Formats: sequence, structure tokens, C-alpha cells
Amino acid sequence: MHLGRLLLILGWSGALASGWAQPREDRSRDHDRERGPRVILYEEADYRGDSLVLYPGDALASLPGRTFERGGRLDRRISSIRIEGGAEIYVYTDAHYRGTAMRLTESVRDLSDCPSPDDESASLDDSISSLRVEARRREEPRKEPGRANEARVIVFADADYRGDSLVLHPGDVLENLSGRTFEGGRRLNDEISSIRIEGGAEIYVYTDANFRGAAMRVTENVRDLTGRLLPGSVAANWNDQISSLRVETRRRDEPRVEPEVIIKRAYLDLLGREPDASGLRDYRALVIDQGWTESMVRDQIRRGDEFRHEGADRIVRRAYLEVLGREADPGGLKTYRANLLEKDWTEGDVRDALRKSEEYRRKPASPR
Repeated sequence: MHLGRLLLILGWSGALASGWAQPREDRSRDHDRERGPRVILYEEADYRGDSLVLYPGDALASLPGRTFERGGRLDRRISSIRIEGGAEIYVYTDAHYRGTAMRLTESVRDLSDCPSPDDESASLDDSISSLRVEARRREEPRKEPGRANEARVIVFADADYRGDSLVLHPGDVLENLSGRTFEGGRRLNDEISSIRIEGGAEIYVYTDANFRGAAMRVTENVRDLTGRLLPGSVAANWNDQISSLRVETRRRDEPRVEPEVIIKRAYLDLLGREPDASGLRDYRALVIDQGWTESMVRDQIRRGDEFRHEGADRIVRRAYLEVLGREADPGGLKTYRANLLEKDWTEGDVRDALRKSEEYRRKPASPR
């Protein structure tokens, strides 16, 4: 097996996996199906021992408790993988698509010969705890570098798109760049100086690990990050400041909304008031200069003291009045306040929960 043909995708967040379908239990074994894209997992090297056949769309978020077809334990027991008909498999060392990740597009006779991207002294043999299977895009293996129709982001160590680089695709999530490197081996953390955006991708970058600190959304090429100032700064810039990032596909039909409309709507919904002059000025700069979306503005407001002390209670009281027709009781106020602050609930979530309550079901229907 030529390991250079394996494409690596590292550090993917488990949040990305929520939309993948679970394996279909009732499989048709007809001839056409078996010739199509599929992946076969084996308990032993050389494609031997107990096995399990998977198809594009299958996603196993947690292998503990699952078995091969003849009953052998699946978690951390996979030793070889056969890939057929244009399928590909993403494997992870931890459950829920966390830990070290690797994308395989060709069969691997013995996973003990496949070193872990994070530790060359370790291998993927008996190390897989979650996985997903997809159909490989037919044109991908022959793509020319920089084709405009491929959604991707390329980050560079130097300005003017020079120096060491790393190619990222929508869905890639790097929550901590420490210990990671560009493709040529140069360290990645706090070393990105230019960004190329291709094919409708976009990237969210943060000054701190775990998507914290100052944030910027980039939808167009940035030749030199020294020209992008950090929020609220007149001198400090984004050059060599990025410590976490995520890549997404930009919505083609994204509406153009004036910053003032976004900000006023967020203030009224979350704080129940118009924005003050300083708030309007600061958030307007974030929308225009840092590419912030309405969602980013709202997330920032939700983290503020005003929302935590007053805004959350206002949302709960408003939901009670409009859904149940009464003031919120202390118990309900406490419960839904905690959900808003600690579980990132929205006002819609509160209203939905109230509509599922026994009190709402007993509520007389409004006259037409």
C-alpha cells in the first residue's frame, strides 16, 4: 500500500457528524449493489476474519456495542479495510468523530502499516472508534491545483500566497492549531499570513484556541493579513494571530442586509431595546471589517452581562405571555434561563418547549 496516496484530514469536530445517516440494517445483496461503492471492514489483516460491509451514507458515531457481521466486537478491532467502487471512509480514534482522523480512498491490507498522523510510532490498527463512509467524487483524483469550482481554502505562512501552505475544505474544523503544521512541516499556530478562498468556501478564524478570542469571517482572498486589523485595534492586525479555524461552504443565496438592520434586530430580540451609539458603532465595524454574520453578532450579545442578567429573563417572560398567556413562574423562569445561558437555547426553543407542555395542551383554543 502506498501511504502517500492516503489523504489526511485532522482534528475534525464531532459537531459536523450530526447530519449523517445511521447504517441501514436491511441490505439488498443483489449483484448491482455489490459492484457499487462500498467499504468492507475486517477484523484481521489481509482482509480476513469477521467483516462488515458499509455503504456511502453510513455513519457509526460510536463503535462500542457494535459488532462485525458474525458477532465479533467492532470497537478498536479493525485491522484491514477494503474500498471498492469509488467509496471513501473517514476513520477516527475516538467516538463521535473526535480524536485523530484519517480519510482513506484506497484499500489498506494491514492497518499496522498505516501510521497515525499525530504519532508516527503508533498505527491505526485496532484504534478506530467511529467512522463514516461517503461516495468519492469521481473528478477529485484528477483535479488540477487551484480549480475554481472546488470549494476550498488555502492558508499560507507568508504574505502574497507564498511559503508553506495547507489546503482545507468545507467541514474542516481545527479547534487548536498548536502542534499542527503546514504541509511542508512548518508550525501552523500563529503563523498564517495570507488566505486564498476558492469555489464558494469561507473560513472563520479566531485568535485563541477552541474558537475563542477575536473572530473574523473571510469570504474573499486576503493577500496580506497585516492589512486586516483586529477588532477595536488601530495597530494590531491578524497576521500571525490565528489559533483556531473552521471552513464552511458559503450560501450562494445569502441575502445582503445592511449592518444596522442586523444589529438593531439582534438588540431588540435579545435585549429588548435599540442599540446604544457605541454598541451600534462597534458591531457595525465587526460586520463590515471582520465579516461578521447576524449569527455572530447574536452570539456575542448572548455572552454579554446584560443578556445574562436581564435579556434571558425577558425572553422567557415574553414566551410565557405569548404561548401560555401568563407570567412565568419562578421555577419555569429558572429552568429556561439556565437553558438559554448554558445550553445556547434560542427563544424559539423556549417557545417550542412551552408548546409541548401539558398546560399548553389543556389551553382552550382561541376563537376564530
